[in-house]
Amino acid sequence: MTMTNPLFRTAPTGPFDLANQNQYFGGWPEVDGAVAMTFPVEGWRTSAAVLLRQEDGVVTGEVHGASGADAEKAWHQALAAISLDFDGEGYAEVGRRDPAIGKLQQQYRHLRPSLFHSPYEAAAGFTIGHRIQVNQARKIRHQMAETGSEAVVVGNTTLHGFPRPQQLLTMDDFTGLSSVKVERLHAIAEAALAGWLDRDRLRAMPYEDALARLETLPGIGPFFSQGILTRGAGL
Repeated sequence: MTMTNPLFRTAPTGPFDLANQNQYFGGWPEVDGAVAMTFPVEGWRTSAAVLLRQEDGVVTGEVHGASGADAEKAWHQALAAISLDFDGEGYAEVGRRDPAIGKLQQQYRHLRPSLFHSPYEAAAGFTIGHRIQVNQARKIRHQMAETGSEAVVVGNTTLHGFPRPQQLLTMDDFTGLSSVKVERLHAIAEAALAGWLDRDRLRAMPYEDALARLETLPGIGPFFSQGILTRGAGL
């Protein structure tokens, strides 16, 4: 019996162009003509790859590596990563009221914020990238994904997401990371497993309380805590 991969769809409210969106934040890889996002699914039981396509305005997501509730969570994480989990109906109107914003909207084709796949990945990404070049940090994250996480196979393509928190805790050292950064990553993994780095939980907290909570993580100060909320939780 041939198993089918869960397929989800949504019709974005407000202008949205998936191909344009993928030009920013480093770009997700393309597999079989689709934008492929691969990441640990919140709840941390598995990792998934979500293949996103847009046709006649409708965005679809084919989930690989997860099923049931985890597949649905993966779909919602993929939507959040490109800010499609918010109603964008009034976005264009903002540009009509404010010519400066309208000019930027036209220049960037109504680009929406591109985010990390989760607050957990945002916290880990900021910690890895602290005081090193962006390309160097991205290379380290990719190497950690390839060596520390399970593979998600899509056709003839093998994809890797960032390690799940359980997997990150098994990494006692890693090329390019100081021992201090490894210790901080372990604290982030433990916080994720404890449940308080989940996107919905952070969004539900009062803003100042969420910032204060994040700043209890080693190495996370005011700047990174705001980054986790905006580029991880998507506030």
